[in-house]
Amino acid sequence: MKIIRYAMFAVLVALFALAAANWTAFSTPTRLSLLFTEFELPLGLLLLAVTAGLTLLFLVHVASLRTSMLIESRRLVRELEQQRALADQAESSRFSELRVLFEQHAQAFEERLENAAATFAERIDTHEQGVRSALEELTNTLSAHIGQVDDKLERALDTRTA
Repeated sequence: MKIIRYAMFAVLVALFALAAANWTAFSTPTRLSLLFTEFELPLGLLLLAVTAGLTLLFLVHVASLRTSMLIESRRLVRELEQQRALADQAESSRFSELRVLFEQHAQAFEERLENAAATFAERIDTHEQGVRSALEELTNTLSAHIGQVDDKLERALDTRTA
């Protein structure tokens, strides 16, 4: 972009240098026709004025393009900031939803854990009662056997001493 700018500036400087070097040829009046009328005017000065006018129009056009580009870029920056704010807001709402969902799942897991613990405690109580009743039955059976052995020993001792 800078190369084009420097080339255009160099062409304009060369044109004005050519005009300055050949000023007498540029300022020599010539008969010019505009189809419906005729003038006597220096052709070089006319062409130089047209070139200067076109250059001025080009500079105005470039300035307007540059201005519209800056306005458009500012609009796009504002729009980008709005979109970024919307994205941040959407992301924060997703995080909020995720937190709520996580809390719900954690609460459901906690409830299942409590239910499992209660079921486990019930099973342990049932098994404990079964073990106690079996232990009590074994104790009674053992006591009965010990009682029988004791009776047999007493009878055996009584029959020997007698």
